[in-house]
Amino acid sequence: MRKVLIWVGVGVAALVVLALVIPPLMNVNRYHDRIVAELEANLNRKVSLGKMRLSLFPPEFVVQDAKIGEDKGFATGRPFAQAQELKVRVELMPLLRGNVVIDSLQLTQPQIELVKNAGGTWNFASLGTQAGTQAKGAAPTKGQTQGFTLGEVAITDGQVAVTDLQQHQPRAVYDHIDLTLTNFAAGQPFTLKVAAHLPGQGNQLAELDGKGGPVDDANPANTPFDGTLKLDQVSLAGAQQFLNSSALRGTDATITGTASVKNRGGKLASTGELKLANTKVHGVALGYPVTLDYNLVDDLKNDLITISQGKLMLGTTPMSVAGTIQTRSTPAVANLQLTANDVSVAEVAKLGQAFGVAMQPGTQVAGKMTANIHAQGAVTSPALDGTVAMSDLTMDGQPLASKANAKFSSTASGENFIKTLNGKMSVNMLDGRLANVNLMKELGSIGQFQSAAKTADAFTKIIQMTGDLNVTNGVASTNNLLATIDGGTLAGVGTLNLADNSVNMHVTAVLTKALSQQVGGTSIGGLMQTALANQNGELVLPVLVSGTLDHMRFAPDVAAIAQMKMKNMLPSLTNPGTSTSGLLNSLLGKQAPTTGTTTQQPNTKPTVKGLLDSLFGGKKKTK
Repeated sequence: MRKVLIWVGVGVAALVVLALVIPPLMNVNRYHDRIVAELEANLNRKVSLGKMRLSLFPPEFVVQDAKIGEDKGFATGRPFAQAQELKVRVELMPLLRGNVVIDSLQLTQPQIELVKNAGGTWNFASLGTQAGTQAKGAAPTKGQTQGFTLGEVAITDGQVAVTDLQQHQPRAVYDHIDLTLTNFAAGQPFTLKVAAHLPGQGNQLAELDGKGGPVDDANPANTPFDGTLKLDQVSLAGAQQFLNSSALRGTDATITGTASVKNRGGKLASTGELKLANTKVHGVALGYPVTLDYNLVDDLKNDLITISQGKLMLGTTPMSVAGTIQTRSTPAVANLQLTANDVSVAEVAKLGQAFGVAMQPGTQVAGKMTANIHAQGAVTSPALDGTVAMSDLTMDGQPLASKANAKFSSTASGENFIKTLNGKMSVNMLDGRLANVNLMKELGSIGQFQSAAKTADAFTKIIQMTGDLNVTNGVASTNNLLATIDGGTLAGVGTLNLADNSVNMHVTAVLTKALSQQVGGTSIGGLMQTALANQNGELVLPVLVSGTLDHMRFAPDVAAIAQMKMKNMLPSLTNPGTSTSGLLNSLLGKQAPTTGTTTQQPNTKPTVKGLLDSLFGGKKKTK
């Protein structure tokens, strides 16, 4: 046993000596032309190699400044591939006999040019094939090759540039790519592993691992492939730069997940689950994780993505999406159907706010929502139509509406979007406030009596408010709005324009008997002109409200006062709307009131938050 170990040690020492001594003594550059010739024959391209040196374990030639020429049919002005260092691994026994048989290639920091011409042919399609035509199925003639065989092709920290002349896409450069291709041979399956290290914090690693082939020389996009895509803390912003996708601009998230990828006949099918953290859309943070469970097919020939299943989880809120995205045009064109059933309004509002749909940062809304929305057109500004129903709606912790539903159809956001709203809202608010106005102060001014307001606050506390709003093309009308405030009750009939904030309301205020006596009772100035007293000793003040939600204007409703006097119909504190609707409809010819001339604030872009804040207690807008 001892002798065996001695002989093994001698053998290892001899191999080490051979590896250290023989390569420097050999003039490996004498194989230069032979290696070039074999590479050119295998690749069917011009090959240029710099200085070479030999390594025996493993047996390989290390070549500096290696270049593989471009196909003559592609005038790119650049070589197909070039590398600072190329390792050409050869078979040992043929090398000892003076022959060079290439087994694998390893390129360090290569630069590779991929080009698709106007006819849809890639420049790498001619790699390893003899130039010229050949009948289908015919055996190659002498001097022709059917392609080359390599045990492995490896790329480390590569740079790939892609130019698509068929789709008129500019040259895009992708960095930090590692690739391993094994068992590559013409007409045979192969294995592929690609890893892309994207810029940004975290692991930022995207890996594709699978089996494919045989390669379809006529159309490489039809080459069969079955693999798995893994994303490990990949930045969406980094992916946008890597993929050169305009659809992702302004959006960022950290993506982790796994997906299957299968290509059959140019149709790439993928299913998987992706998790997005720290998601921002148009610079607005969503504040909750997003999970996407999907099943889609990408028709590579027609650049059409079909989503058969797309389940979105916005935090704990589920939504579904299905439809198509045409990626051939820039920007991409979508035809998608979005549905949600009994989901959180708060989480959906954050998403809508991020896309600029009439919402501002800081909005605090809650409730449940069911929606069915169709989006069609450019992904940057699709036309939207559909229906939305909400229940138990609150804003900034204040009850707003028990039920609300709307239909809409729009090609724009903001004011134009609001003008397409149609539907109904049932208001049932407790313990809220009417912002930017002190109603008691305004009523005192109209009734020509000392203000009954208990405070000088620039808002009115709402004990309770009920009513229905019917929205038609962005204009909300009501004939049964009732409110209880400190010192009285209110009944309102009129309109609110949701697009420009303009108000046109007929309001009847009834003060409590105690407060009526406190401010002067029947002896107040202007009585019988701006105020009436009912049989309960309660003061009744019909007023007109105009202007905008931020700057309401109040005036005596002279016509309503005349009607009340004529018909001797005066509302009471417990039911201020008893006669209001009938009298005002009579005044208006039994038609719903329309919006009149209003004063608008310059350069004011209305939003849902602005409208509701103005009504129910938000901060006054700054100018």
